[in-house]
Amino acid sequence: MWRYVISYISRQPVLGYGYSGFWLGATHESSEIERALNEPILYSHNGYLEILVNLGAVGFFLAFGFLATGIKRAFYWSKRSGSSKDCWPLAFLFFLLYNLTECTILLQDLEWAVCVATVVGTDRALFAPDAELEEELVFVPSEGTT
Repeated sequence: MWRYVISYISRQPVLGYGYSGFWLGATHESSEIERALNEPILYSHNGYLEILVNLGAVGFFLAFGFLATGIKRAFYWSKRSGSSKDCWPLAFLFFLLYNLTECTILLQDLEWAVCVATVVGTDRALFAPDAELEEELVFVPSEGTT
């Protein structure tokens, strides 16, 4: 199936066929894949190919930027204190591998929610002990105000 999907990605490489705009007979191309495999296909069973076929190179690079941010934050967080408690974001790497055979990126199910929570939850700005940041967040009234 991936061979067919890759051949159709090359027909609309920049923007793809649109979000949820390829499968289930939405295009002539998906009907051809279903006929060739003799069964209905809901998605490509590869998260990265699914992004390319639906959102094209533009969507793929946006998603790649988000996922790369997650990888960077996961490694930073795991090195932060050396505690085994801080290694939990490395489970994010499982999500990246899992998407080679399934599509949880565009389907936005529980795995996608955990992925987003991991990327957002490991943002250094949320936990920065930087005094300058703390000074901006703390409101200290001047003597003349009540």
